[in-house]
Amino acid sequence: MGNQYTCKKCNLVFSQAEYQVNRFCEICSSYLVPYVPPRGAKHWIFQVNPKTFRIFDWWKDHQNDDSITWSIRQYADEVRKGDLGVIWLSGNKSGVYALVKVASDPANIDHTEEEKRYWAKSTEIYKIAKRAALEYQMKLFDRPIERWFCLNDEVLSDMSILRQPQRTVFKLTVDQFDRISEYVQRRA
Repeated sequence: MGNQYTCKKCNLVFSQAEYQVNRFCEICSSYLVPYVPPRGAKHWIFQVNPKTFRIFDWWKDHQNDDSITWSIRQYADEVRKGDLGVIWLSGNKSGVYALVKVASDPANIDHTEEEKRYWAKSTEIYKIAKRAALEYQMKLFDRPIERWFCLNDEVLSDMSILRQPQRTVFKLTVDQFDRISEYVQRRA
């Protein structure tokens, strides 16, 4: 299979042979560019330590918010708008507290003055990391999927966060995300 090309305006895809004959779209005459097939959504765990960022206070004070801005310290080159994930809290109340959709690609975004008030250590505010908006799909603040449940579930027990919880972003398999979603739906 040779390279393919696309018209950004019409979204038509052309073969290498067609491109060699005419480098412009036959419909709108726009210049053809290399075609990059869309990738499927990836799945992520976004972890927060409530001792570092006062997330419970944030949620209490922002109950009606549809999204939250999140530092993406790992996998910033892979996390993309449209990806799906969960918010995981570490510590003695660890578990899944929300299902989210990534609402923006990671970018260099400063913390707002409002956000700065919730950091336990002011040094965290100045750590360099790209940030992305996470749109809540389902809030589980009052009824999280607790760590013990994940450890005892045959699909979830293999989550990377349970083996090495020292990061803020973890990969999540499709099966693991689907299992969490199924469990949430059954509880609703």
